[in-house]
Amino acid sequence: MKLTRVLDHADATKLCRGIVAAAADDGGLPVTVGVAGADGVLLALERMDGAPALGVNVIVAKLHTAIVGLKDTIERQGKGIDPSDYNDPRITTFGGGVLLRHDGHVFGAIAVSGRKPEDDHRLADEARRSI
Repeated sequence: MKLTRVLDHADATKLCRGIVAAAADDGGLPVTVGVAGADGVLLALERMDGAPALGVNVIVAKLHTAIVGLKDTIERQGKGIDPSDYNDPRITTFGGGVLLRHDGHVFGAIAVSGRKPEDDHRLADEARRSI
């Protein structure tokens, strides 16, 4: 029997707050951060003061894309892929969504929005590596 990790609200909130703290410390643009469980459903969200409201929708799209696509969203960016090719309006090709895996099993995703996609990805990946 293989055991897999499971994210709960406390884990997700801790991850979000860690990313917000890192984003505040580096002095860059304010971000919106979200964490979803293995089912792609949002567990926690943090939106820094000044972060655009649209970031919430972008977070949900990045989380969904990472979970259903089984890869970080940055891997789709700049590949000439049109999101409409997937016949799923929630797919995005913006970097900033990272997949969480343990022993080959997906247990969630982290997404950041508000900066350049590479910076969003960096913040999300740093949080992933802290787990």
